[in-house]
Amino acid sequence: MLAAPDLDKLMLMKSGDLANITRVDDGIRRVQKAYGTRGYIMQQASYTPVLNDSTHRAVFEMRVVEGPQFHLGTVSFPGLDPKSVEILNKEWKLKPGDVFDASYPGTFFADVIRPRLRPSTTPPETKLDVDEKNRLVNVGFVFGR
Repeated sequence: MLAAPDLDKLMLMKSGDLANITRVDDGIRRVQKAYGTRGYIMQQASYTPVLNDSTHRAVFEMRVVEGPQFHLGTVSFPGLDPKSVEILNKEWKLKPGDVFDASYPGTFFADVIRPRLRPSTTPPETKLDVDEKNRLVNVGFVFGR
């Protein structure tokens, strides 16, 4: 799904940089996040360092297994009154069947739900129900736990 040059950009490293496992691990997390925004929520990214003792260089060979692409199933707001549910449903932009963007529930919470919460209100719990068979993700924001 992502081309090699795009993966290289996400790693934020270039040839000749000092080998830094922390930076490599951070890059892997950015790769995983990028795939998650494209519905590949079960992808696995890994790397293998290949060391060259004579040149004192390391090459990190990256491997990405995308897995299946997931789509949005449903979104629900248990614990809210019908009027509030209607308002939040209008604000929710992903439609059932759209490629699931794993970053969207967090963004929706931060941009839409959190500003509407009273200071003393307990934030809802975000639940993702992954239906592997049908390749769907059902999202729930559970209020009043």
